[in-house]
Amino acid sequence: MTKQQEQKCRDAKQRLLLSTRFREPFEFEDELGSLTYYTLYFLMKIMPLSKLFGYYGICDQLVRSVTSIGANVAEGRGRATFPSVINFLGIARGSLFESIKHIEYLYVFCPDDHKEELFNLHDAWKNKFIPSFEKQYNVLLEEYIQEFSVDTQEFVIEVPQ
Repeated sequence: MTKQQEQKCRDAKQRLLLSTRFREPFEFEDELGSLTYYTLYFLMKIMPLSKLFGYYGICDQLVRSVTSIGANVAEGRGRATFPSVINFLGIARGSLFESIKHIEYLYVFCPDDHKEELFNLHDAWKNKFIPSFEKQYNVLLEEYIQEFSVDTQEFVIEVPQ
Protein backbone atom coordinates (compact mmCIF):
# COMPACT_ATOMS: atom_id res chain seq x y z
CA MET A 1 0.00 0.00 0.00
CA THR A 2 1.41 3.40 -0.97
CA LYS A 3 1.70 6.31 1.43
CA GLN A 4 -1.11 8.10 -0.40
CA GLN A 5 -3.40 5.07 -0.03
CA GLU A 6 -2.49 4.77 3.66
CA GLN A 7 -3.36 8.44 4.15
CA LYS A 8 -6.73 7.95 2.41
CA CYS A 9 -7.48 4.98 4.69
CA ARG A 10 -6.55 7.04 7.77
CA ASP A 11 -8.72 9.92 6.55
CA ALA A 12 -11.68 7.60 5.93
CA LYS A 13 -11.24 6.04 9.38
CA GLN A 14 -11.04 9.50 10.91
CA ARG A 15 -14.25 10.67 9.18
CA LEU A 16 -16.07 7.53 10.29
CA LEU A 17 -14.87 7.98 13.87
CA LEU A 18 -16.01 11.60 13.93
CA SER A 19 -19.29 11.02 12.19
CA THR A 20 -20.46 9.21 15.32
CA ARG A 21 -18.09 10.67 17.96
CA PHE A 22 -19.22 14.28 17.78
CA ARG A 23 -22.97 13.91 17.28
CA GLU A 24 -23.54 14.28 20.99
CA PRO A 25 -22.88 17.66 22.64
CA PHE A 26 -19.70 18.17 24.62
CA GLU A 27 -20.05 18.04 28.41
CA PHE A 28 -19.68 21.81 28.74
CA GLU A 29 -22.30 22.80 26.15
CA ASP A 30 -25.28 23.05 28.54
CA GLU A 31 -23.31 25.38 30.78
CA LEU A 32 -22.14 27.32 27.72
CA GLY A 33 -25.73 27.82 26.56
CA SER A 34 -26.89 28.99 29.97
CA LEU A 35 -24.01 31.44 30.39
CA THR A 36 -24.45 32.78 26.86
CA TYR A 37 -28.16 33.45 27.37
CA TYR A 38 -27.57 35.01 30.76
CA THR A 39 -24.83 37.25 29.32
CA LEU A 40 -27.03 38.35 26.42
CA TYR A 41 -29.96 38.99 28.80
CA PHE A 42 -27.73 41.15 30.99
CA LEU A 43 -26.45 43.07 27.97
CA MET A 44 -29.96 43.74 26.73
CA LYS A 45 -30.69 45.36 30.10
CA ILE A 46 -27.71 47.70 30.00
CA MET A 47 -27.36 48.41 26.27
CA PRO A 48 -29.84 51.32 26.22
CA LEU A 49 -27.69 52.98 28.91
CA SER A 50 -24.52 52.16 27.01
CA LYS A 51 -25.42 54.50 24.15
CA LEU A 52 -25.89 57.36 26.59
CA PHE A 53 -22.70 56.75 28.53
CA GLY A 54 -20.41 55.76 25.65
CA TYR A 55 -19.68 52.08 26.21
CA TYR A 56 -21.92 50.67 23.46
CA GLY A 57 -18.91 49.42 21.48
CA ILE A 58 -17.77 47.20 24.35
CA CYS A 59 -21.28 45.75 24.71
CA ASP A 60 -21.45 45.11 20.97
CA GLN A 61 -18.06 43.35 20.98
CA LEU A 62 -19.11 41.25 23.97
CA VAL A 63 -22.26 40.11 22.16
CA ARG A 64 -20.14 39.09 19.17
CA SER A 65 -17.47 37.26 21.17
CA VAL A 66 -19.94 35.43 23.44
CA THR A 67 -22.04 34.18 20.53
CA SER A 68 -18.86 33.21 18.68
CA ILE A 69 -17.93 30.72 21.41
CA GLY A 70 -21.00 28.56 20.85
CA ALA A 71 -20.93 29.01 17.08
CA ASN A 72 -17.34 27.75 16.88
CA VAL A 73 -18.03 24.80 19.17
CA ALA A 74 -21.00 23.83 16.98
CA GLU A 75 -19.04 24.29 13.76
CA GLY A 76 -16.15 22.26 15.15
CA ARG A 77 -18.46 19.41 16.08
CA GLY A 78 -19.94 19.50 12.59
CA ARG A 79 -16.58 19.09 10.84
CA ALA A 80 -15.49 15.74 9.46
CA THR A 81 -11.93 15.66 10.78
CA PHE A 82 -10.44 15.56 14.22
CA PRO A 83 -7.94 18.38 13.45
CA SER A 84 -10.85 20.63 12.45
CA VAL A 85 -12.65 19.91 15.71
CA ILE A 86 -9.51 20.78 17.67
CA ASN A 87 -8.98 23.92 15.56
CA PHE A 88 -12.52 25.24 16.07
CA LEU A 89 -12.41 24.51 19.79
CA GLY A 90 -9.18 26.52 19.87
CA ILE A 91 -10.96 29.40 18.14
CA ALA A 92 -13.84 29.11 20.63
CA ARG A 93 -11.29 29.24 23.44
CA GLY A 94 -9.90 32.48 22.01
CA SER A 95 -13.41 33.97 21.89
CA LEU A 96 -13.95 32.85 25.47
CA PHE A 97 -10.91 34.76 26.69
CA GLU A 98 -11.90 37.74 24.54
CA SER A 99 -15.34 37.74 26.19
CA ILE A 100 -13.82 37.73 29.65
CA LYS A 101 -11.62 40.70 28.74
CA HIS A 102 -14.66 42.63 27.40
CA ILE A 103 -16.51 41.93 30.67
CA GLU A 104 -13.53 43.35 32.56
CA TYR A 105 -13.57 46.48 30.38
CA LEU A 106 -17.31 46.82 30.78
CA TYR A 107 -16.97 46.70 34.57
CA VAL A 108 -15.15 50.05 34.43
CA PHE A 109 -17.98 51.78 32.55
CA CYS A 110 -21.01 49.94 33.88
CA PRO A 111 -23.35 51.83 36.23
CA ASP A 112 -22.88 50.92 39.91
CA ASP A 113 -26.28 49.25 40.22
CA HIS A 114 -25.18 46.58 37.66
CA LYS A 115 -21.61 45.99 38.88
CA GLU A 116 -22.42 43.11 41.23
CA GLU A 117 -24.30 41.27 38.50
CA LEU A 118 -21.43 41.90 36.08
CA PHE A 119 -18.92 40.65 38.67
CA ASN A 120 -20.95 37.43 39.08
CA LEU A 121 -21.06 37.02 35.31
CA HIS A 122 -17.27 37.44 35.11
CA ASP A 123 -16.81 34.89 37.88
CA ALA A 124 -19.09 32.37 36.16
CA TRP A 125 -17.18 32.57 32.87
CA LYS A 126 -13.68 32.69 34.32
CA ASN A 127 -13.80 30.43 37.35
CA LYS A 128 -16.56 27.96 36.50
CA PHE A 129 -16.77 27.61 32.72
CA ILE A 130 -13.10 27.82 31.69
CA PRO A 131 -11.99 24.80 33.79
CA SER A 132 -14.75 22.56 32.38
CA PHE A 133 -14.05 23.74 28.81
CA GLU A 134 -10.30 23.22 29.10
CA LYS A 135 -10.72 19.81 30.72
CA GLN A 136 -12.81 18.61 27.74
CA TYR A 137 -10.43 20.30 25.28
CA ASN A 138 -7.41 18.52 26.82
CA VAL A 139 -9.19 15.16 26.71
CA LEU A 140 -9.85 15.64 23.00
CA LEU A 141 -6.26 16.73 22.38
CA GLU A 142 -4.95 13.65 24.15
CA GLU A 143 -7.27 11.41 22.09
CA TYR A 144 -6.09 13.15 18.93
CA ILE A 145 -2.42 12.77 19.88
CA GLN A 146 -2.87 9.05 20.63
CA GLU A 147 -5.09 8.25 17.65
CA PHE A 148 -2.96 9.98 15.05
CA SER A 149 0.49 9.59 16.64
CA VAL A 150 1.09 13.32 16.94
CA ASP A 151 4.55 13.82 18.46
CA THR A 152 3.95 17.00 20.40
CA GLN A 153 1.81 18.04 23.31
CA GLU A 154 2.58 21.72 22.91
CA PHE A 155 -1.08 22.58 22.63
CA VAL A 156 -2.22 20.93 25.83
CA ILE A 157 -3.54 23.55 28.23
CA GLU A 158 -2.74 23.48 31.91
CA VAL A 159 -5.99 23.24 33.89
CA PRO A 160 -5.90 25.13 37.20
CA GLN A 161 -6.53 22.82 40.13
